[in-house]
Amino acid sequence: NQEMNEEQKKLTDEQWVTGYETNADNVVSSQRLMDGLKSYGINTIRIPVAWSNLMKEEKKEDGSTYYKINEAYMNRVETVMNYCLNDEMYVIINIHWDNGWWGMFGDADKNVRKQAWKKYEAIWTQISERFKNYSDHLIFESANEELTNHMNDANLGLNTAINPKTETYDGNYPKGTLTLEECYETANKINQTFVNVVRKSGGNNEYRHLLIAGFGTNINNTLSSNYVMPTDTVEGNGNTKLSVSVHYYDPWEFCGDGMSGATYTEKDKEATEKQFAKLKKFTDQGYGVIVGEFGVCNPLQDGVTKWLQDTMEIA
Repeated sequence: NQEMNEEQKKLTDEQWVTGYETNADNVVSSQRLMDGLKSYGINTIRIPVAWSNLMKEEKKEDGSTYYKINEAYMNRVETVMNYCLNDEMYVIINIHWDNGWWGMFGDADKNVRKQAWKKYEAIWTQISERFKNYSDHLIFESANEELTNHMNDANLGLNTAINPKTETYDGNYPKGTLTLEECYETANKINQTFVNVVRKSGGNNEYRHLLIAGFGTNINNTLSSNYVMPTDTVEGNGNTKLSVSVHYYDPWEFCGDGMSGATYTEKDKEATEKQFAKLKKFTDQGYGVIVGEFGVCNPLQDGVTKWLQDTMEIA
């Protein structure tokens, strides 16, 4: 949807795909890479995908429009996915970040909000159809950290300021208008829509394990009574095929972006024990819990190995 310069217009779909795969200082994924990770005991790979990087509205035969995911992009995701599955690992794929389009859900214009629902459903309809015959080693995740109010975060959340024409973050436009309570309601509805779309696609998707994004994936916010896990639409699944996703970077002054020099203490370990114990709220109901992200972003300080070991053992 954005204007391209002359050099960008010359790029092939495959070049675009490679550029997006490596733009966060990642290497191009390969079977050798996944084999190496597996050899270290890693058994689950989470593949974050910003589908709208290569997606555009196309017309159907009946004249209506839908958001079409670029075929080369979809192919590459499947290829990387299969590198992991070849090693009998588990794979999680999601909708990740996507340059702020989630702010469409909170836009003051109701038509923009309708487009957000159309976009979300189109993405999961295509993913579900493409991968519905894959085994239980493939897990779908409803979102990343975007299901939150995050009024002041430039590129994240249901109230992100967006340009409705490009459907991307743009600070020149007003932020969304949802209250905190309405953000919870919208997040709950998004998660339920996710379950509905995946389940009705059939195949192994009727029984696939689904990962439900917590509210901003923040433990405390996800424990709020305003956050409600969706209902599984397939009778017999109960709660056993749904897990909640939370992220953990505490204490932030030790784990966060650009941080260094802070000290990890026994008190921090005790705080982790208390936080993870709270998640029994979900496991007691039969849900799984997956810590989809955790770690130390700038590991220059002492105690990083201890933090990692403690966090994983406590989990």
